[in-house]
Amino acid sequence: MLMKQLFTPLRILFLLLCIFIGNATAKAQDTQETISLIELTSADYTVIPQYGNNCTKPKFTVTTGSPAFVSSGNSNWYSRQTDYPVGDTDVFTAGSYFYRLYIFITGDNAAKYKLAPYDELVVKVNGEAWKVESVGNFTPAETGDRYQSQAIISSPDITIKKPEGDPLIFSIPSSFNVTPYLNRAIDPISLADYTSGGEKPYTFSKVSGPDWVNVSSDGKVTGTPTVAGTNAELVVKVTDNAGTERKNKISFDATTIHPADKEKVTEMEVTSSDYATIPKYGNYCSYVTFTVTKGSPAYVKTDMGSWRKKVGDEWQFTPPEDIFTAGTYRYEVQIRIDGEAGLTHVLGEGFTFKMNGESWTVDNTYFVVEDTYSYLWVYGPEVVITEPVGEPLTFTIPTSSAIEKNYKGKAITEVSVAAYAFGGEKPYTFSKVSGPEWITVSSEGVIAGTPTEIGTNSDLVIRVTDKAGNYKESTMTVGETVANPEDRIDVTEIEATCEDLTTIPGLGKNCSRINLTITSGSPAFYSSTNSYWYTVKDGRRGDRQQPTDQFTAGEYVFLTCIMINGEYNTTHKLASDVKLKVNGTAWRQATSVAYDDRYSYVYFYSPFIDLTDTGIDKIGADGKPAVRYNLKGQRVDENYKGVVIINGKKVVVK
Repeated sequence: MLMKQLFTPLRILFLLLCIFIGNATAKAQDTQETISLIELTSADYTVIPQYGNNCTKPKFTVTTGSPAFVSSGNSNWYSRQTDYPVGDTDVFTAGSYFYRLYIFITGDNAAKYKLAPYDELVVKVNGEAWKVESVGNFTPAETGDRYQSQAIISSPDITIKKPEGDPLIFSIPSSFNVTPYLNRAIDPISLADYTSGGEKPYTFSKVSGPDWVNVSSDGKVTGTPTVAGTNAELVVKVTDNAGTERKNKISFDATTIHPADKEKVTEMEVTSSDYATIPKYGNYCSYVTFTVTKGSPAYVKTDMGSWRKKVGDEWQFTPPEDIFTAGTYRYEVQIRIDGEAGLTHVLGEGFTFKMNGESWTVDNTYFVVEDTYSYLWVYGPEVVITEPVGEPLTFTIPTSSAIEKNYKGKAITEVSVAAYAFGGEKPYTFSKVSGPEWITVSSEGVIAGTPTEIGTNSDLVIRVTDKAGNYKESTMTVGETVANPEDRIDVTEIEATCEDLTTIPGLGKNCSRINLTITSGSPAFYSSTNSYWYTVKDGRRGDRQQPTDQFTAGEYVFLTCIMINGEYNTTHKLASDVKLKVNGTAWRQATSVAYDDRYSYVYFYSPFIDLTDTGIDKIGADGKPAVRYNLKGQRVDENYKGVVIINGKKVVVK
């Protein structure tokens, strides 16, 4: 499950980046040499996938296409049934598998070379072409600091059948690992619990691993580490009575000192030069800095500190960009031991903390102790902030109070800036100095308004004037005004024509994208780069086909992306129940409509197309064709004479 949760989002994100960004980087990389052919050899790729073997990663050698290289850390065996990776300590059972290979060009080489587009890149392993799933070429503008090329490649499917009889299985879960502590015996492990089949009795032995680990012939793993540090994997072997052998491995964390055996830090003293000067009316709620005078290697984690304002019975977080107003505050901060020190020291029970000689409260509610770190929270005494009298007039609007992106025709949420003015002589009067025409500022300091035009907005400058006529001005940023999605014109029906829906699919032909011409429903358009053929399995969408893949016998469906973006997205959007007809035939909506301020898009399914050894056998979303086709898969009318496909059956029309 952990592997499934970890790999799925990473893989989805990687595929999306390759699809949407890969082509956009072409111009920026014109000076790079393109690698179109990568050839690799692997001596163990065909040996590893056998029933009962561990799903060990094969080793690959690049013979053509350097400086491209294989990233073994990202590559993995996958189950075709689940399309999820299997751990290298899992074992092959009956089913279909494939190997997904990640190829990269990085470093200085990536500025000189790039990979060809996915429909041009050819990757061969031991002379056999593998499927190119996606390719991404990235520039420093996209990565932040470097060029990088990467591709996902998948092997042909490998079907593994269970041999006759009851084969020997030695399966230790990939998630199984041991956390050893210095001078403490590990909990015994029984390898027999992970062994089945074959011919008993079993004999276990240690192949390699930490010197302090012992493996008995009956499968008991024991030992006591005497040195802290990293540990090698433990490789173990089982041999059944017939002489059949299976190997597996167990991962060991680094040996560390048990928290109970570490040196305890129970007392800490610090000083601060700014703690007393920060909490003043009108000041920012800035971080406090500390200097440890006693209790090292424990330290104050400055960025985990904050001022808290008392609201009722709760202490409410105030960000550093906020300012102090009248009320009661206290400062909370995390005390921590980690890094190298976390291996030998730990915060102890009864911990005390003093700041500038004054005791602070230790919050034991969140006292955390782990193998490599420990932390807790402390908070200082209450600080009462009062509004000053006789102070000069001050007016500072914090950046956090900016008016964010707003919508045309929709009133903004009213906000008051009165709390940011203090000093001088009350009462205060607020007024607008400059800014967007649609924004008003009341004399009490309340900002309101309804945007009337789409576009950027100037900053809002506000003045506060006290009773004596003194005034101060402050500036507030106003975000861009965009079209309100609720007010955009809904595109509810789209019609298109397509001349090649039945001519592209054919046995042995490439799975090329079809061409759709929108005849009604503009400004919606057909996004061909995001549309693909898919296989159909059990009436549902199966595997995506790249344009260079070839049609074989079976059912297919074309997943079509319809989109509105750019300047038209400010005035139009796809309706949630938008409908698409192609050549007069309704296509089924495959996804809900997704939209934000930049785009709206939706996917549709074409009717299913069934390819047999004689060509197109039937076309229809539910198995029933909406129109007639000849044996070449071309649409014909009722006047066509000859062999016609109607309702999936070949009929001779005279």
